Amino acid sequence: MEAFAPYGSAHMLDDMAAAVGGYLYSELDGETITSVEDAQADKRFLEIATPQEVELLERREQEMDAISSFDWAREHAGDEDHINFFA
Repeated sequence: MEAFAPYGSAHMLDDMAAAVGGYLYSELDGETITSVEDAQADKRFLEIATPQEVELLERREQEMDAISSFDWAREHAGDEDHINFFA
């Protein structure tokens, strides 16, 4: 959730069971929701992960790549400004 805090666009339930947010495309300066997420996750996870955990994560990321891209909205909107919501 911290990844999206600079955009003032995220809300998490008190029990952290669910989250929702959104961002304005122009605010990301060419980044994507996936790249923002990845940069934040890598920063936190890699500080404490064992080499085995990193290897497992990398393998799983490759396996999940086909269904893990959430930048499809950009393909439909082109460079027009738009709001992308996530949950």
